[in-house]
Amino acid sequence: MSAVMTFCGHCGSREDLCACPTEGVSDVKNPVCAALLSLLCPGLGQLYNGEGVKAIVFFIGWLTIVAWPLAVMEAYYSARVSNLERRLRLMGAEVGI
Repeated sequence: MSAVMTFCGHCGSREDLCACPTEGVSDVKNPVCAALLSLLCPGLGQLYNGEGVKAIVFFIGWLTIVAWPLAVMEAYYSARVSNLERRLRLMGAEVGI
């Protein structure tokens, strides 16, 4: 009498020795999708993976890193515009928007 052995379609081990979860197989995350979502917007891949707190941290960190250089550039150009407007006023031109 021979017993028929069946194997797990996910890990390949015998079904009686398999440790794969039988429920929630649809919860499997696609690593490429997670990476592409994070590339699109930092934190989105973490949100896809169900890591909400980590997603918020990455998104706020990204905003900080993006906003800081923009603030520096804006301060520089704002000072330049202010200096140019001052020079124009000294030359007698009307300045204003």
